[in-house]
Amino acid sequence: MGRPVHFEIHASRPGINGGLLPRRGPAPEAQQSVNAFVCTVDVDNLDDMLVQVAALKAEVAVPKTAIPGIGWLAYLKDHDGNLFA
Repeated sequence: MGRPVHFEIHASRPGINGGLLPRRGPAPEAQQSVNAFVCTVDVDNLDDMLVQVAALKAEVAVPKTAIPGIGWLAYLKDHDGNLFA
């Protein structure tokens, strides 16, 4: 058996590190409920990031939404249809 394909994620500050593995099974259907965790990424400026997302013609699954007392959130889809925020 060959070496498994995976990507490790190491934070520059103390926190939770992680990893990514290839999908096993079909991509999620459109409008399918989330049945696992959603990766979230902190960015300095969500509006600037959404401009970059639009330039790349990436899919916005849920537009910029206020989370009262916390900040802003948007859900996007990667090229495999996986949600991330």
